[in-house]
Amino acid sequence: MSTSTMRMSEAMRLGAMMAPPIHGALFSRDNGPCQACAIGAALLAVWGETEAKRQIDLCCYIDCAAELWPWLDHTTVVNPVDNSRLPLIGRADMVGIIVVLFENRDWTRERIADWLETVEPE
Repeated sequence: MSTSTMRMSEAMRLGAMMAPPIHGALFSRDNGPCQACAIGAALLAVWGETEAKRQIDLCCYIDCAAELWPWLDHTTVVNPVDNSRLPLIGRADMVGIIVVLFENRDWTRERIADWLETVEPE
């Protein structure tokens, strides 16, 4: 596995066009086409469905995301939900807030990509 040349925000937008949203799982293929959550959409865009599922079987999705986008490990941002001063630091916090935004705050993958674009490096 190596870093992605595609920005995470771009990958998430592309993945959102490739697969309908699903909550509670990275991917699902129940009764139709592949569906993906926010992180799943980004991974799907970079690797395609088969390779994304294979990589997830090999490592945690948080580690997969950080391997593709190393900036997740050293980025500090303010919580976008409430602008709290408690910073989000490192891969677990960054991927965690993406999960919370999608699963609990009903942010679309496109809205999350818009926010990511403001915090990811050029």
